[in-house]
Amino acid sequence: MFVKGNKLATGTSEQKRTKAYFFEMAREKDKRFVIFKLKKSSESEHPWVYQAYMDMDDPTEYLFAEKYFDTWDDWERVTTVSWFIPHLEKMRRDLAKRNYARAVQALKLIALDPTDRNYYTANKYLSEIQVGFVVSEKKAKKNVGRPVKETPPPLLPSAVSINQDLARIRSILN
Repeated sequence: MFVKGNKLATGTSEQKRTKAYFFEMAREKDKRFVIFKLKKSSESEHPWVYQAYMDMDDPTEYLFAEKYFDTWDDWERVTTVSWFIPHLEKMRRDLAKRNYARAVQALKLIALDPTDRNYYTANKYLSEIQVGFVVSEKKAKKNVGRPVKETPPPLLPSAVSINQDLARIRSILN
């Protein structure tokens, strides 16, 4: 085995071994190639992948991939393995929450300055958000597009009208 940059490769085929990137998943013989640990409380001295991901603050994940995995392809390979997906989802969700919170804080600063040209919009948006979700009853109630017509009468007569017609015809014939 050899390491090219941060990339772990096996033999000449350079087949990537995703488990070897992480302390908890690596086999004993691959522990020297480990880049991260998956758990904060792990006994490894390696950096926690969650903390490195959050510190990069890169929603595109491209810079993170280039810095720690050398290529985007290596990072994509890691993100598709089933045992890593729960960790990845948590990292992505937490980064999105943090970026949303930062955006709301920036809006609060704008909303405090009446001379700012976005003052009204920021205040309006801040008044509509609640626990991380945009709540707008006006938009929810508003019907968009062409109005829906009443349901047209059925083309085929109902059984009741058929029976009424049959009784009327019988009364005429008798």
